[in-house]
Amino acid sequence: MKTLSILFLSLSFLISAPGFAQESMYDEGVDTEITQEDISEDLVLWAKNTALKLESALTELKSKRQASKKEFFIQKIKESVQEAQNYPQLLLMRFCLNRALRLDEIFRGHDDDLVLNLILVPAVKQAIDLYRRADLPFLEESFKNMDQKEFLPPPYAAFTKSNIHYFINISYFHRSWAGQLDVLKYAVAWVAQDMKRSSATRLNAMNSNLIIKLEKKFEKIIEFEKEGVNYTHLIQIRNALLEVFEKMTVEKNVFPIDSPLQVSLDEEKNSYYFVPEVPEVPVAPPFPLLSSGDVLLQHKDVIQDIRLSQDDRYVMVAGENKEIQVFDLKKNNLLGTIQSPLQLLSYGFLNRFNKVYAIYAEQVLILMDLETGLKEEVSVTALPDHPYFKAILTQDEKYFVVGFAHKIFLFDIENRVTREVEIVSQIRHRIDSYIDTFDISLDGRILFVEYGHGVALYALDFTSGEILQSVDAQKSNAYTQLEYVSRNHMAYVLRGGVFYIWNLENNVFKKLEDSYYRDHFFHGMKKISPDQKYLLVRGGNGREYRILDVASNSFLHSISSYGEAHSFSETGEFFLVAQEVGESYRRELSFQVFRTDHFSSLLTQTLQQETQERYQFFFRKNKLIYVRRTQIFEFDLSHPKNEPKIYQLYNDAPFSYYNLIAAVSSEGRFVITNDKDRKVYFWKLDNLD
Repeated sequence: MKTLSILFLSLSFLISAPGFAQESMYDEGVDTEITQEDISEDLVLWAKNTALKLESALTELKSKRQASKKEFFIQKIKESVQEAQNYPQLLLMRFCLNRALRLDEIFRGHDDDLVLNLILVPAVKQAIDLYRRADLPFLEESFKNMDQKEFLPPPYAAFTKSNIHYFINISYFHRSWAGQLDVLKYAVAWVAQDMKRSSATRLNAMNSNLIIKLEKKFEKIIEFEKEGVNYTHLIQIRNALLEVFEKMTVEKNVFPIDSPLQVSLDEEKNSYYFVPEVPEVPVAPPFPLLSSGDVLLQHKDVIQDIRLSQDDRYVMVAGENKEIQVFDLKKNNLLGTIQSPLQLLSYGFLNRFNKVYAIYAEQVLILMDLETGLKEEVSVTALPDHPYFKAILTQDEKYFVVGFAHKIFLFDIENRVTREVEIVSQIRHRIDSYIDTFDISLDGRILFVEYGHGVALYALDFTSGEILQSVDAQKSNAYTQLEYVSRNHMAYVLRGGVFYIWNLENNVFKKLEDSYYRDHFFHGMKKISPDQKYLLVRGGNGREYRILDVASNSFLHSISSYGEAHSFSETGEFFLVAQEVGESYRRELSFQVFRTDHFSSLLTQTLQQETQERYQFFFRKNKLIYVRRTQIFEFDLSHPKNEPKIYQLYNDAPFSYYNLIAAVSSEGRFVITNDKDRKVYFWKLDNLD
């Protein structure tokens, strides 16, 4: 119990931190809970008067002008709370009102009708209902049994369980991910507080463990706020809340408590408000109701790529030349097709706008809305007839950076405005007129531009055009590769087999001194780990991989391999390298998985391969998924000695040897593949034989 006391103290501190600053009269008190000594006639009188005031407000609301309804209702709720500021004890009715005011603050700037009908009115209805069916009986029973030693507080756990789905659902209505995170952050705190106060948690290991998990999740949320939230983060929080809902224990002999949107008061007739359509509670990721082996679509082109959206709902299938098809797994239909007579150059999901994009030759951009399937076509640059060079989508999805010849343009996606990076037109006159290449840093802040076959490198703030740093480099006709690591402000440049480090803080550009084998050159930079701790560099004339520690700028590990398959896991915890060995008519695929903390071999496997057979590897949490033409192998990295699960896909082997394309869902629950006939298949891993 000592551990739990420390946890509650920690949780109290977190919730009273700046991220949870509250006005004192609307504060739930964090650790405040009602005790037998708190039961008084004044408290009963407040509860009764508040219930009457709220009922009156519901009736009066019908006669108010639409524009003033929300303001009127907010004032009535605040008056009720203010009258109770000398009675901080937490009846369930008080919870409903406090939390409604907090959610109203989070949804500030949204449509008033949505906030009124989705948050305020349902909260007041729930408050009245809980007063009648929970608070009043609790108070009356407490007066009768003042001399009893056993005192049972209100059914806090049953109350919070009834609200978990509601919090998850309303989070989807906020327009921004940051706002959705705010809703979920408070939900995590409220649920943890309620469970802590509940009598059902006394000596209950499951509830205690769930509270500890919620505290850890709260700490993660603080990290998300600092680093930038994305859809995956939100799904993780919703999953944590759903786990609590499924596993928590509530008080015994408690009447069913309805969520805010389910409450229906007896005297309510011809309701003056609407109940918005609430999205289904998500299984994360949203799991399609399809059978294994279902054919999703038939493509016209030879398939060159299959991609899944962040929420695993949409499948994008791109052909070799002109056409993209988008399939909606939730609705089990083809959402739409993007096509053009021009050459397809770049494509992907615009998660920020809930759209799919495709850029074709001559800088034609086509956008398709993922909800409606509607398409629009816009010109990305002011020179649509100029030969195309390159286009990159910035990580924040605000701009396409398009470059060709001696110009670089920024295309503002939201405002559909194109402007030239002016500084580029100035510096190009000093050296060679044409750009060799350009790239954007991983943090989306810096634009690197190379001119004149390595004569000069520039680091620009691409939104302002300001030159941050520049270096004159050894002239070389070799292709330049560049990776920028924001954690140490270093750019790593590979040119002509020579590895350079460019320190952007002091603008020092130097060749890395390393005890590499003589006459063996660096072959290419392949990957940087998601945590930006390690950089994978191929060397030894292509015969091995070197792992660079970016903290010390020294090589930690060498892995001998001719293989082209290599990957870091999403967390950076694991690294895979694979190669094919054997005779031309019979080959074996050998691969190893390493732990990146000390690069010890975790898993080593050798599988039989057909000649020239294509394959793909995917990391999904603690699983490694290997897809080949007729089978899927699933390795459990948390138990690497266990045999893999093997899923047989076909009997007649319709996969093409030369064109295996696959995509795996974020949780590793299903796989999308193509076959030789340009069909796209769906495979659910949890029900394959």
